[in-house]
Amino acid sequence: MVKNKYVLIAIIIALGGVAALFFLQSETAEAQVKRRYADIAGTINKGGEESGITFALKGEQLQGFFTPKCELTLLGTHFSGTYSRSEVMSTTASSRAMFKTINLTFSDFVFEELDDNRAVVTCTARF
Repeated sequence: MVKNKYVLIAIIIALGGVAALFFLQSETAEAQVKRRYADIAGTINKGGEESGITFALKGEQLQGFFTPKCELTLLGTHFSGTYSRSEVMSTTASSRAMFKTINLTFSDFVFEELDDNRAVVTCTARF
């Protein structure tokens, strides 16, 4: 009887540890957004000459990062506006064609959560 009590306590502690690990491992909304920006940068980056097929695959990936309509504000440029997924891809394609290599990074994130599905993210992009 005593051994069963200790086994039961050990199982409860183990389940509590697993639950705590699960909650500590889950990403915050900010961490998810930062990861998405890193994924976007990785898709846009260009290490040299690439084939049309490579860019077509990257373009498809890039479209998946955006909602059907995405508002973009880039201070000091003419790129600010509301874009569809296909417009994001075509603008990125024309911009990528101008450079042999691209190393895009994002930093200095500031988040303003509007509701569960929307947020305003201000960040610094280095190109």
